[in-house]
Amino acid sequence: MTLTRCFQLLFNEGCHLSHIGEFQCASTGLVFVMAQEAELLYRTVPWEESHLRSAGKKAAGPLFNVKSSDEAAVCQLHLPHSETEDGKDI
Repeated sequence: MTLTRCFQLLFNEGCHLSHIGEFQCASTGLVFVMAQEAELLYRTVPWEESHLRSAGKKAAGPLFNVKSSDEAAVCQLHLPHSETEDGKDI
């Protein structure tokens, strides 16, 4: 995969992706595959703890809110790989 770093994608501020392609955020490692030009804004948001508790779950990483000026613009989203501290010993 050939990646373009788009102005570090201005995490929490958004950016205008002016062409089709793959863009990686230097801050989060997220990769956006764009099918068309669009404005993109993404940020982390807090997990709803009551929903997690009621399902017997706990947060395993950041929760991202991704918004695009055109719903069809982002055709793929690749999340970075992460491990828990315990998982590093396996």
